[in-house]
Amino acid sequence: MKKIAFFSLLALSVSYNGYSQIQESSLILKNIDGRPFMVSSQNEEFEGSIFLSDNYYKATLILKDKRYIKDLPIKINLLETKIYFLNDQQNEMESTMSVGTIVFNDKSSPFNGFIFTNGFSPNPNELMQVLDTGKLWLLKKHQVKIEEYKEYGTSTIKKKVYVVYEYFMTN
Repeated sequence: MKKIAFFSLLALSVSYNGYSQIQESSLILKNIDGRPFMVSSQNEEFEGSIFLSDNYYKATLILKDKRYIKDLPIKINLLETKIYFLNDQQNEMESTMSVGTIVFNDKSSPFNGFIFTNGFSPNPNELMQVLDTGKLWLLKKHQVKIEEYKEYGTSTIKKKVYVVYEYFMTN
């Protein structure tokens, strides 16, 4: 009889802990913190793009407090390391949440399966792509460079944007 009571209590505690962890770790899409922002106007002054991609692709965001948001359409501003998302009404919003990791999970995306994370020196807020993990992590930094130039015979200064990559190893 004691064995049955013990296993019943054990099963009850395991199922309660599993349920409570599921509830705490996932956010409801309506609770996403952000502020309205016109993302499309940000890229107009440049020739090229300051974004990882100009399109929104679904990703899972893992917040610093270990909660997560699944299937959120996002795009990453590489110049300012900001994350933009589309809310339920398809309005462009700038994220105000403290995001630790981004996992792209959109099969139509060229970034499907890519993982971006932050917390590395010297700039812990900068997102880096995780290429490999193990004893050492191989990271790829997508960095935007801006080049100003004048076309021959004009006085107008134009800004050209391009992305350069830096690779890092950390443990």
